[in-house]
Amino acid sequence: LLHGIEKLWRAGKFLDLEIEAHPDPAAPGSAAGGAPVRVKIHKVVAAAMSRPLAQMLTGKMECVKDGVLTLEEGCVEPAALESVAEFMYTGKLEVTEETAWVLLKTVNYLEMDPAKALAVEFLGNKVSRDNALGMFKAGEEYASPALKKSAVEYIERDFRAVALEGAEMLELSEEELRGWLQRDGLHMPSELTVFEVLVRWAEHDAGARGASLAAEARRRPRGRRRGRR
Repeated sequence: LLHGIEKLWRAGKFLDLEIEAHPDPAAPGSAAGGAPVRVKIHKVVAAAMSRPLAQMLTGKMECVKDGVLTLEEGCVEPAALESVAEFMYTGKLEVTEETAWVLLKTVNYLEMDPAKALAVEFLGNKVSRDNALGMFKAGEEYASPALKKSAVEYIERDFRAVALEGAEMLELSEEELRGWLQRDGLHMPSELTVFEVLVRWAEHDAGARGASLAAEARRRPRGRRRGRR
């Protein structure tokens, strides 16, 4: 049955719905008035694969006009729409470094959990000192415990590299920074690492962050090990 529905889709038969996605004008690098993308699919497939789409197709939330369901700007990325349609019929999702984030945003909005799991798995394998904190925030934003877990494990295991070599740590708020420094699972050679992290963070924006945090760092005892070895 599923193979037969896929064949009908590829042949363009009995397609009774077009989904249109518009680029988010507020997104970095988004061109003003960027062209929307449309895909043709079967209503019943869209409703079966996505609860939000089902709500838009029926009842009080019915949003179809002349056979076209136009999605709100910024909710579904045009660049991901064709891949999402492919997944609806095949269960396969091609995820690359260029598409991973737009796919995650899109399938999260559409509540397509199996597709979301594939995007999260891909991203979880790409965690590094340069993106671990961003991955953690993305895990929170997109309600993905798996992505958060991958990020936390990496940060705790290689905190010194994340904090002293990566750039993301410099953009944390004071509250966020303190939260990470207080985690019991951090693997740090000694309290000297805490001192170095605090000073680096404070000196990145000394005017706004003041000298108080750096002064606190200099008062901290040095040399004591903490966390896992």
